[in-house]
Amino acid sequence: MAFPLKALQARRLSCADVIQCAFDLGGQDVRVYEAVNNLGAARTEEIAKILGKDASVVYRSLQRLVLCSVLVKTKRILDEGGYYYAYEAVPKAQVKRKLKACVEDWRKQMLTAIDRL
Repeated sequence: MAFPLKALQARRLSCADVIQCAFDLGGQDVRVYEAVNNLGAARTEEIAKILGKDASVVYRSLQRLVLCSVLVKTKRILDEGGYYYAYEAVPKAQVKRKLKACVEDWRKQMLTAIDRL
């Protein structure tokens, strides 16, 4: 699932490329993230329907995105009883801060490795 460094060097990067690389996500995960960003709070089934994917595939991506802290999972109570989980993107400013911190950490690690040559 790792994003190859050669891909970063070979072309102009998109935001999706950076997210995929920084958080060690696959292309499907990024598509799910973009769908949630466009929908706002949404259930797994809603996202799966929009993407034309099985709910189990979307659910696995949602779990990875929650672990990366770019999505939040919230339990919603139904008036008629029961509950469901909704997924919502964290504010873009928060994702940008996390991405920038990740890139800065990589930069420091690479410079340290180079200094050890």
